[in-house]
Amino acid sequence: MTSPRGHGPSPEPNAPSPWYGPIRSRAGRALGIAAIVVGIPVGPVGYGLGAASYLQAKRGYGSTTPGIAGMVIGLVSTLALAAVLMVVLLPPSVPAPQATTPAETPPPSTAPESTQEPDENLVWDEMAVGDCVLEYGDSVEEATYIDCGEWHQAEAYAEIPLGGGAYPGQDEIEAQTRQQCEARAAELPIPAGVDLTGVINSTLYPRAGSWENGDRSALCIVYHESGPELSGSIGTDSFTVRGSVPPEEILTLETMSVGDCFSATPTDAERHVDLRIDCDEWHELELFTEVSLGGGAYPGHDALQEEATNRCSDASADITTPAGIDTSRFAVESYLPNEHQWQDGMHFALCGARDQTGPNMSGRIGPDNFTVR
Repeated sequence: MTSPRGHGPSPEPNAPSPWYGPIRSRAGRALGIAAIVVGIPVGPVGYGLGAASYLQAKRGYGSTTPGIAGMVIGLVSTLALAAVLMVVLLPPSVPAPQATTPAETPPPSTAPESTQEPDENLVWDEMAVGDCVLEYGDSVEEATYIDCGEWHQAEAYAEIPLGGGAYPGQDEIEAQTRQQCEARAAELPIPAGVDLTGVINSTLYPRAGSWENGDRSALCIVYHESGPELSGSIGTDSFTVRGSVPPEEILTLETMSVGDCFSATPTDAERHVDLRIDCDEWHELELFTEVSLGGGAYPGHDALQEEATNRCSDASADITTPAGIDTSRFAVESYLPNEHQWQDGMHFALCGARDQTGPNMSGRIGPDNFTVR
């Protein structure tokens, strides 16, 4: 049988049309829309639904656009969720320690210094000769004046005039006052037995500011470095330092005499009466004579010392000792009056022969019964 004219063979069912291409369907559309909706809040699920929509659409000739959109939205949402979780769950990063460099020292100020120096002695502005204070030093904020018969730390014992003119400068004025105060201190009679360890001679002098205000004098100060350890006014018989030997136990010019022998040489630091012993015992020093020092006003310690040394040396030339004793081992000592004793009429010195090897002589110095070891 022949086919009707003008018609070819009937196409097979569901065969693709040769003119219009493949027939589109709705395959995968529902999953793609679900992927878009779910992918925004739950990225991984949206991405999975989008992938399933894409595959379903490919097999069923449906549109792949919903699936691709679902996967993109799901992927972006997943990455965003991952970033949020990293920020929330991971510990904050600690920056690595940075090397530090020492702070630079600021350059010195170039501003001109004030010509008015601060007066560091303002606390002691009212201090005068004869005043004693309980405490003394730069850290004291208020001076406490007390009777010098009580235990105190410092006393002003002399005033030094400084003249006029322009301020000579701190170094110059400090050197000038120190020199003059040391000279004044050397003239002060110190009672025998007073231990001067820790006693310091100092000065209070004007700075530029107080100089311009008319302050033209300095004060000589004696103080004890350990605190209120002084009692009595320096230069008097009442002056003492805490811990010193009582006066009645001290060897003085008044209590020493020719013929006395001592186990050790009395010094300013050690003049205890226990040093005096019988001359038949081994001893170091014997007072062998007394020499006159003249009269008149007190000549000062240095001049008196020179005079006493010369006269005692002359007197020692008359000493005779048994044959065989080396007299070069002996030194001549002299014991002088201080200014106070001089004013009381003690115008003499005691001369002593000291064995420089120690307490190694026995008996009175002379031709008989005197020996050395």
